Amino acid sequence: MEQPHALLVASPGLGHLIPILELGNRLSSVLNFRVTVLAVTSGSSSLAETEAIRAVVARGTCEVTELPSVDIDYFVEPDATVFTKIVEKMRATKPVVQDAIKLMTQKPTVMIVDFLGTGMMSIADDVGMAKYVYVASHAWFLAVLVYLPVLDKVVEGEYIDIKEPMKIPGCRPVGADDLMETMLDRSNRHYRECVRCGEEIPMTMSDGVLVNTWEELQGNTLAALMEDGELSRVMKVPVYAIGPIVRPNGPTIVRQTTGKVSIVCVFRQWWNAVFGANDRTCMWIRVKWSKVYVGSA
Repeated sequence: MEQPHALLVASPGLGHLIPILELGNRLSSVLNFRVTVLAVTSGSSSLAETEAIRAVVARGTCEVTELPSVDIDYFVEPDATVFTKIVEKMRATKPVVQDAIKLMTQKPTVMIVDFLGTGMMSIADDVGMAKYVYVASHAWFLAVLVYLPVLDKVVEGEYIDIKEPMKIPGCRPVGADDLMETMLDRSNRHYRECVRCGEEIPMTMSDGVLVNTWEELQGNTLAALMEDGELSRVMKVPVYAIGPIVRPNGPTIVRQTTGKVSIVCVFRQWWNAVFGANDRTCMWIRVKWSKVYVGSA
């Protein structure tokens, strides 16, 4: 079986880059993927971004390419928010990503983007890749994001003016204090971009969503997203809880040998969905996971 090749695209900014790099490290070390990370830049990388990339490259788990910055001044207002600029930057970088794929000797098998990169998923269709969205925060954020287009239609006025928390089917209600800043000003372009992200994640544009959580932590929210119900009908595509995926804080290496069965099963489900793996392959995944090291190598 040929080694699968995952293409991960990171949005500009350290907060988007690190989760993608750590996901790439997990795919490489646990599932023996070849991993290529394309890092979309906002111009010049910060020292922290450069160090994060160097650390991953030093591990030997991912190939990382920083894509040249694309000028978006024509597409955004001078006072546009950072969120709007990032979304537009991802949209404008699509041809650069397409060119990068053409230069690869081994074409990727699967493409994974963060929730700001949903506009790139049509690239996967062009070359026959599976395509997934990675939500690095948690399942409740995913639930709020995909339900936002519904709230946008049924709620009048600004969310911040609503006294009672708004209901998310099967989940904890959401109050204005829980919403991202980009969701609060409905007259701003960044709000429309946020709604668009919520619409594109569950549409047929993606084959599923990988979310950085686990069953024991957010079982009720995951059930609402995946089982038959109002929220799952909005979600439409499979949700895979693959967490916890965290960045190591230091050089300590901890060997994990137990308590990973549920996460292995999720990886198994995702692997089957993408590659149609057989039981022998899935057993190999289980063995690989039982020998995972968590920490910087």
